[in-house]
Amino acid sequence: MWVSIEDGYIPPTTTFEGREQLRKYSLMEEDEKKMYEAKSKALVVTMALPQEIPHTFKKYKTERDMWDALESRYEGNVCMRNSKTKLLNIQFSVFKYMKNETLDAIITRYYHLMNEFNNFDVKVDETEIVEKLLDALSPKWEMYTIMIGDDKDFDKYELEDVVNRIRGYEMNMKRMGTVFDKV
Repeated sequence: MWVSIEDGYIPPTTTFEGREQLRKYSLMEEDEKKMYEAKSKALVVTMALPQEIPHTFKKYKTERDMWDALESRYEGNVCMRNSKTKLLNIQFSVFKYMKNETLDAIITRYYHLMNEFNNFDVKVDETEIVEKLLDALSPKWEMYTIMIGDDKDFDKYELEDVVNRIRGYEMNMKRMGTVFDKV
């Protein structure tokens, strides 16, 4: 399917009585049939886009042209990508909890930022990612963040490990009926 989108699809033709016509599927060679089927699958991908997106790309006649236009619009050119990368680095450096933000909300916001880093190929050391999340949590998490940071294997932790530990602490505190949420 991606071959059809990336390379474009040129339908096989046959000349009949001096006119060029599209070749019937039953008369296609095996490799032509595979490309035809890939083109059909690519069309399904195009049809799966929300209605307001393809509508703005009507001038593009092939899936390849539409793909290039989508890529340009949503990923941008080199200048835009560089600007977005700078903005993401700034967002990362100032990332902090917001007043009355739940643990799930800050984690979701942080994962979104990390996904944006991946989308724009921004490389950040895993330890720095973990440390930033721990630093960004509200003061009520300070005791837990210190315990996690003091662990002898801290430098081997991945973001998922830390998130699961913090969520585990939160569940334990709620189960114990402490005043955890009132802090």
